[in-house]
Formats: sequence, C-alpha cells, structure tokens
Amino acid sequence: MGRVLADGQGDAGPARERHGARSRGRRRHQGGDPDSLLRTGPFAIALAQLSDQIAAGEAIVSLKLDPGALHAQSGSGGLDLDPDEIPPHAPERIVGEIAKQRPVVSLDGVMFMQMRPGPDGPEWYVQLESEIDPPRTYTAPLDGSSATAGG
Repeated sequence: MGRVLADGQGDAGPARERHGARSRGRRRHQGGDPDSLLRTGPFAIALAQLSDQIAAGEAIVSLKLDPGALHAQSGSGGLDLDPDEIPPHAPERIVGEIAKQRPVVSLDGVMFMQMRPGPDGPEWYVQLESEIDPPRTYTAPLDGSSATAGG
C-alpha cells in the first residue's frame, strides 16, 4: 500500500510526506487562500500529482484534504477511487452548500475534509474549525451537491 502526499504546487518536484510539525513563523494555510487545496485549481493540480504517483492497478483507499496538503493512501479496498473520479470543484461546492445554511461559514472555516465510504458510495466528511459554533461536522456526496450537518 502506498502513501502519497500532493501539495498542489504544480511541478515543484516530488511530493513530500508531512508529519504535522510546522516551523516557527510559518503561516498556516487558510482555506480561502488563493493556493489553498480547497480551491478548485490547486485541488485539480494536487489530484493530477496524486494520479501520477499511484501505481498501476491501485486506487485511492483513503484521502484527507486540508488547505495546505492532500494526504492519501493507495492500494486496494477502502474507497477504491481513481483520482479522476473526484471532482476538483467539490470542496468549494460543499462549502457553498454549507454557507447557504450558515452564511458565517467560508473556506477559511474548514479544518479538513476527508473521503469515507458512505451508504451511496464515497462521501465527504467536513470538519469545521473549533471557533465556529456547532454544528462543526458535515457530510456531502462525492460531487459536493449538498451538505448535511452531522457526521
């Protein structure tokens, strides 16, 4: 089973695994930043990097997305998704659906999004920042066409 990380920064060289440590003085990515992986363009680049890194015959078995990194594992089982099956616009669309219900929520309020198996196929689990009043978790279909509180 492979572990890959894509950073959405184009051809910046091989992706590196991130272990959660942040250097001092380095600003944490915000979801609304132009280069945030929650945005369609950078997420599309990260998905392309991910596709290049997955071995032939393998698929995505787990995927977690935060504004600064895409963490994924490949193999067989789990989500069993190819990167090209994940719509790059889904994260922005999901946040738009949440904002229809709660106008205070924006891309900056997203801590992470994670793909997980759902009753109708893969779905997104969304965790909002702790500063936002509950509910802080949502689920959404793969295409991001709706968002339901709870998770």
